Amino acid sequence: MLTPAARRDARSSQSRTAYLLAALMLIGLGATGTLLLTRAGTPQILASPSPPGDIAVATSQWDDPRQASLTLTLGPAEQIVAPRPGLLTESNCAPATTLKSGTVSFAVDGHPLLTLSTTTPLWRDLPIGTSGADAAALVAALQHLGQPVQGSTVTAAVVTAYDAVAQAAGAPTSGGTITRAGLIWIPKPEVTVVTCDTKVGSLVESGRPLASLTQTLVAARLTASPTDLVQGPRIFVVGAQRLALGPAGVDAEGLTWLASHPEQYQSGATPTVSGMLRLATALDVLPIPPSALGPVSTAGVSCVTTPDGPRSVTVVGSQLGTAYVAPGTGTAIRSIVLDPARKQPCG
Repeated sequence: MLTPAARRDARSSQSRTAYLLAALMLIGLGATGTLLLTRAGTPQILASPSPPGDIAVATSQWDDPRQASLTLTLGPAEQIVAPRPGLLTESNCAPATTLKSGTVSFAVDGHPLLTLSTTTPLWRDLPIGTSGADAAALVAALQHLGQPVQGSTVTAAVVTAYDAVAQAAGAPTSGGTITRAGLIWIPKPEVTVVTCDTKVGSLVESGRPLASLTQTLVAARLTASPTDLVQGPRIFVVGAQRLALGPAGVDAEGLTWLASHPEQYQSGATPTVSGMLRLATALDVLPIPPSALGPVSTAGVSCVTTPDGPRSVTVVGSQLGTAYVAPGTGTAIRSIVLDPARKQPCG
């Protein structure tokens, strides 16, 4: 049994032990914190920024692409006319449908009229023995329809070939003379109707319009041309099609392509076609950050610094934060200095 004095001494000893353990733990934590701080070093956010390094550059192709549009000029609509007077007794005409060479779409006074496409409209009746441009055009049209004829003179074989085409279409045969009053002339083997201009039951005169066709494409010019284009011949790109451009706009070959692809037209008071304006021949350029350039003159001449010293360049364009430059003649640039402290002026 401990005396009161002994119990006080025991409690005092326990308290000293607890204080000693707490102090040792604090000392250990402090040492660990010091070690961690020593290992962590200076925080990255407080570190001095590293100067930008050099960047490698390589030549690439650039054709100065620009969004653009063409404005189309359409001629007056071509018309299909009646070759003879009388009452229109039959018409298979309908908007957006086609008229084909070697078929029948109209009849006057009960006489079916053969639709025929010739390069030269027939201006006279053609009996056997007739020669000339219209006779040659007739022969060519029959050849296109699969008939084995040739030459520029109406022969018995040509009349036979014509009669075969007429019979297949449901039109009267020639009787030995191919008459212009029995033919509906169209400018191409297949044409698209825009409007039907005469109703069945109407009296028609020779030359009266029966139907109007798609308007002819006369010209296609840039709607507006950017003022800062790189000099050089240009093309207009629609999808994968490249259309050559000249002072008068799209050339004849391009007009032919556009005329056969009306799905590319945007409707409006004046039809347009959207696409990309590009250089016909791409340039060899170096794409670099604009910050690598020195002052740019009004002529587009600037300077870049390379590991081998400053080099003169010409700025030909820019796009999406990239400058496109052309090095001087005989100058090869493979890397560029970005560090402002190392930049040097040219000359």
